[in-house]
Amino acid sequence: MRLFKKNVLIIIIISCALFNSSLAHGQELIPFLKGKWVGKALYQATSTGFTSQKDSISLNILEQSYLEFKGDAEGISNGKKTSWEFVGYLGSRGRNICFINQANKKILVGYVIHTRNYSSIKLYRWDEGNNRVIVYLLQKIKSTDNFKKQ
Repeated sequence: MRLFKKNVLIIIIISCALFNSSLAHGQELIPFLKGKWVGKALYQATSTGFTSQKDSISLNILEQSYLEFKGDAEGISNGKKTSWEFVGYLGSRGRNICFINQANKKILVGYVIHTRNYSSIKLYRWDEGNNRVIVYLLQKIKSTDNFKKQ
């Protein structure tokens, strides 16, 4: 009987290894977004093609409850500084992201790039007035509380 249990266990382990599966599937982690994120525009897409852009954006996510969050933002576009508050939502797997400002109908959509050592957000913003899409890449700013004072 003991030999039988051992053989069954070995067969299960070999089967899992051969079929590239696991014995248990874990739930994907929801990224912790709370904090300050800053970034610059990578480029803008217009009807004439892609061009470089000097716009920047700063997001301060003040609250996060699972897939929902809210905070305030500041952006510089064409030299003009604007501030707004937003609510945001993560997709069910924590990858897709959406920021919404209902006051001026501003919507930014994108996705979260999250690894153990690196977190960033790639966002797309439609600028209807100038008929362009601006692509931003944001990095999370580490809190100064994480560093020891010397």
